[in-house]
Amino acid sequence: MKQRRKADGKPPKAGRRKATAPKRPSVPKAARYNKSAAAREEREVERLRRERDEALRQQIAANEVLSIIRRSPENAKPVFDAIVESAARLCDAIFSVVYLYDGDHLQIAATKNWSAEATRQIRARREQKRPDRSNLGGRAILDATIVHVQDVLEDPE
Repeated sequence: MKQRRKADGKPPKAGRRKATAPKRPSVPKAARYNKSAAAREEREVERLRRERDEALRQQIAANEVLSIIRRSPENAKPVFDAIVESAARLCDAIFSVVYLYDGDHLQIAATKNWSAEATRQIRARREQKRPDRSNLGGRAILDATIVHVQDVLEDPE
């Protein structure tokens, strides 16, 4: 192999070649940004869909209760039954209860999926008592907020 000479006639310096790692396929920065931006946008769209669906479920439940109130304004029992049904459906719960609180004691207004025996026992224990933190109804009243516990058996209170 013949060496080429520089323009001044001198041979080029022999240099060591650098060892190079195999090159990864190059992805332009814009493409990387677009993939991550697209993933972020997809997560945001999914979050907004969940929020929309939840708001729609709540609106449907509220409309059902209002419809029952319009049909029987003098009878509260069907209204409480609709509320307890809607609460269970919205929370994906098996059991649900609605308490009335008159400022002094609790009273069960409606239950969902409670046996007659369980309802009787709860009435004997809870009614005519002041709310306390030992049950979800008492906590909801004392904290003046909605209480939703995923698993009551795992509830620390």
